[in-house]
Amino acid sequence: MSRRPLVSIAAAALALAACSPEKKIDSLRITSAGQLPQGIVGADYTFSVEVAGGTAPFAFSAEIPANIGWLSIDPATGVLSGVPDAESAPVSFLVNVEDANQQTAQTTLSLRVVFCAEGEVRECTTPGTGALAGQCSMSHYVCANNAFPACPNTGTTASTDVAHCGADCTPCDLARADRCAGTCACGGGAACDAAATCCSGGCVDVQADAANCGACGNACSAAPAFGHPVCTAGGCDFACDDGYARCGSACVRLSDDVSNCGSCDHACTGIDPVCNGGQCFASCPEGTTNCNGACLAPSAFQSDPANCGACGTVCTAPANAHATCAGGVCGFACDGGTSLCSGACVSLNTTANCGSCGNACPSDTASTDWYCAGSYCDFTCKANYFYCLDTDSCLRLGSVCGPIDPPCKPSYSSAISPNLPVCP
Repeated sequence: MSRRPLVSIAAAALALAACSPEKKIDSLRITSAGQLPQGIVGADYTFSVEVAGGTAPFAFSAEIPANIGWLSIDPATGVLSGVPDAESAPVSFLVNVEDANQQTAQTTLSLRVVFCAEGEVRECTTPGTGALAGQCSMSHYVCANNAFPACPNTGTTASTDVAHCGADCTPCDLARADRCAGTCACGGGAACDAAATCCSGGCVDVQADAANCGACGNACSAAPAFGHPVCTAGGCDFACDDGYARCGSACVRLSDDVSNCGSCDHACTGIDPVCNGGQCFASCPEGTTNCNGACLAPSAFQSDPANCGACGTVCTAPANAHATCAGGVCGFACDGGTSLCSGACVSLNTTANCGSCGNACPSDTASTDWYCAGSYCDFTCKANYFYCLDTDSCLRLGSVCGPIDPPCKPSYSSAISPNLPVCP
């Protein structure tokens, strides 16, 4: 009987190891290199740093110089992003990455920031001539060598840019105007004079306007019964309705208020006293009714908001309104400057009710701020956006706004963007 040779456990392990290829770790490396796509001043910039090899997750970092300090890197995704705030020559900086196995890689990237993209068309403004004399007109220019030339004086449309308006195309005083129609304007009218402020498309005195007290939109609302809010010297207060006098924080009738009879804090004394005609008495005259110390004729219950239809029935009113009593039935009337909309007294100069009840302006977007210009809705462009007349919209800086598609170059210079057609 033959015997099989014995193989030691150690020898078997060595043989197995010899037959099994060693597992290699794929080295980590950054594949993005060299010059990055250029940035444009005021335009969103993003670039994703690409890697190969290694084991996720990755951790990114970057050594960004101060002159491109607007740039940052997402440590989890490697996305470089920001909004350039100034032109710069190519700037080099290091990007680092580390993987789950603590492998690291590094590369040098370079970024240049230019004022505008070659061939980019934007609207520009220049003092108007002819029919637009005395106004600011809108035209177009084309970016050449990463810069815009002088704005051609060929515009035939009045500027709508509050930053470039009027005969000299200078900024409007936003305390006096909220829009531009060649010249600075407030709503649908002229710019406000020095004594007024432009609020929601209307010129108001913020020292006296209860809806814009001290500042636009600061509405006064607090007032006691039989009083209404007012604005005095830019501060909110209240005034009493006709027939009522202010006593402390209340509005009272001095003619028949038993606690303020004839003057504030002059209280009638005795057993069940009354106040009639501003004087204290022990009882009411014949033909009148003692109503909580006031002597009222039967007709008073038909029109007295404090005793409407019956003694002690006090009429109330919503904000921006005052109570009324007619035929013994309570009601209310809207204060000046407001209108009745769905049971409430509101201004028709707001984005919710612009010019008429329920005429709501569109909601603000990433590029636009909507407002009510008196009787119609309008918008202004947010920071880093510009108004494009051709599309009647706000475009991000760096976007193309031109009279035709593709964009064209003005005929006054053949050196600008030679591959573009000449504007008709």
